[in-house]
Amino acid sequence: MKKILIIAPSHYIEELKAYYIAPSEIEVTIEYYQEELLSGEDLRMATERLVLQGYDGFVGLVDWSSLFAAYLNKLIGNRHTPAVSVVAALQDKLCSRKLQAKHVGYKGLALDSKYANQIKASEFPLFIKPRRAAMSFMAQELKSPEELSDYCSIENQILLNEKNEEWRKLYEIIGIGDELTSGIDSFVVESLLPHGLQVTLDGFVQSKKVKFFGFTKSVFLPNHISFKRFDYPYHLPRRLVRKIERHAQKFVKKSGFNNSLFNIEYKIDIESRTFALVEINTRPSSQFMYSISTITGVHPLDAALYIVSGNKFRRRLKPIGRTMASVCVFRQSSDAIVKKIPTQADLRWFYDRYPTGKWKAYALPGEKLSDHPNDSHTYRYAEMTVFHQSDKPIHDFEDSLKHSFDKVVLLKDL
Repeated sequence: MKKILIIAPSHYIEELKAYYIAPSEIEVTIEYYQEELLSGEDLRMATERLVLQGYDGFVGLVDWSSLFAAYLNKLIGNRHTPAVSVVAALQDKLCSRKLQAKHVGYKGLALDSKYANQIKASEFPLFIKPRRAAMSFMAQELKSPEELSDYCSIENQILLNEKNEEWRKLYEIIGIGDELTSGIDSFVVESLLPHGLQVTLDGFVQSKKVKFFGFTKSVFLPNHISFKRFDYPYHLPRRLVRKIERHAQKFVKKSGFNNSLFNIEYKIDIESRTFALVEINTRPSSQFMYSISTITGVHPLDAALYIVSGNKFRRRLKPIGRTMASVCVFRQSSDAIVKKIPTQADLRWFYDRYPTGKWKAYALPGEKLSDHPNDSHTYRYAEMTVFHQSDKPIHDFEDSLKHSFDKVVLLKDL
């Protein structure tokens, strides 16, 4: 029996403990470790301790832990893991664009912000975000050189440095190249991608063979770079699906990424059948894992356990009819302190209506919403996952869900 350690933020671990059961056909036992605990330790000592505890493999479910897990697998001699250098390169948004340009094409501007003086006024509007992954809360559209200068202010640089403290520790013990190390506290300036529908394609690669769990549609809050809902599965025209999947397979293979879960975000113009790659992530879409597992009967973590334990993944997706899962994210425009979150009794109306539904709070009583990751100057406080027929208008219940939930949660605006 192989012992696998799953490293993830505490809220993902609590979710998984509530419903996830490892596949019975492979002989593995799983344990969980909260990523937050590592921030209070000397990372070198923590690494040595985890290596000595006799685990046969490690799985990370978010950006930081996916890189750390690849490093731990390397230290214990587990060959069923992605190369640390490839994971780190794909997580860096500038290096990832360079790999994209080399292997599948990218014609836009992609430049480290320290070379901002080379950008012409005629090239605006542009998009800027931190080079290092999982920093979408700092993403912004820029309309002029003046806005770029304002964005690269001392205040934003200090904020970025603070957020990257744990990444610097990890980069130091891994010993990656100068380009990545020097770019950790930098921003990348990019051309705007075409307008269109945004989808996420979740999948995995094992022994250089790429497979997919399907597309999730992302719905944005109006006038914000903030997601308000995710719908899975999202069905595109078959010919377009084949084109996008071939593109994803080529990029994953050519980049050297192997033996891991991943997701790739695309912008799509349905009418013209064209698409553009937004970014690749070296991890699953953790927010979608429950939806995928309930709809298909296969959990993305199943694939990760098969891979890291050296078993060939053979499970087949078995979609349950015309059912769709919608993850509805509740947000507000101002920061707040959480005074109360709902009890099970408070949410009886929800489970009566959606027996397989699931909800979670993003902050606990006594915490500020801003204590947790957010994006585009909005603040998440909860989400609800509901299952419904794919032909049902989602707007019929989305606003009603939020209104009903808001009655049983208490937020005090700051």
